[in-house]
Amino acid sequence: MLRDPRAIEFLKESSAIEGILNIPYDQPVLQSADKGHYGALSRVARLAADHGHGGDAALTIEEICEWQRLITQEQVGYGHALPPEGIGRLRSPDVPVNVRVGDHVPPGFAEVPGKVAAWLDALNAALSPDRVSEASDSEFVACLGDYFQRFEAIHPFVDGNGRTGRLVASYIALVHRQPLIVFRASERPSYYSAHKSKLAMRLFMAEKIRERAVLLSGEIADRELAGSSDVYRTPTGETLIIERHELLRAQAEWMRQESHHA
Repeated sequence: MLRDPRAIEFLKESSAIEGILNIPYDQPVLQSADKGHYGALSRVARLAADHGHGGDAALTIEEICEWQRLITQEQVGYGHALPPEGIGRLRSPDVPVNVRVGDHVPPGFAEVPGKVAAWLDALNAALSPDRVSEASDSEFVACLGDYFQRFEAIHPFVDGNGRTGRLVASYIALVHRQPLIVFRASERPSYYSAHKSKLAMRLFMAEKIRERAVLLSGEIADRELAGSSDVYRTPTGETLIIERHELLRAQAEWMRQESHHA
């Protein structure tokens, strides 16, 4: 079972971004570890927890397809139509469907399997235990933003790409022993705008990871005030200032690069 109290908020908000508002994730009947969106997030949490502990913890295409299957089967059960061939399977010659997302035209179905395989090989290499353990804040955010943006640009499924992609982002964060990131529907304009480039997504993700911080005790503190030194409230009610100067310098450089390419 998921221990993070924001897990239900994550599920609600991730679906709300897609306009799906009628799935009551706070009801125990929808909190099964092997069903639905909650089950997919549970799988993400378990796989991330196993990462680096000697088990077979590398992320696979089959696992990501299972996340999408759990999400979309639940979606259909709540009246949101989806073709059966779009559940748990990549777009491919066997699922010959092309998609368009606003002005972005993702790769054609024939290209998807190869592009997903290359993306996944690179992601698993980026998440090697040595690289994760030595990652600075900016290196973590770069990994998170780049691989999430790349997944979304491929748009490998007929439907459920956004929710599945946010599970991918959650997996990357949890592997780095960072808090679960809640993507909120109220942030939809800045969230969608960030998809235009890896630099834009890095900037968006940097602000998201600054919302929460893992303490030495393993507990999570929530940010109350943002600035060059973020102010957090600990679970015991204490005020804590965390300086992230290295990340702030990286953000300034990413912003400069993004402005140059705009």
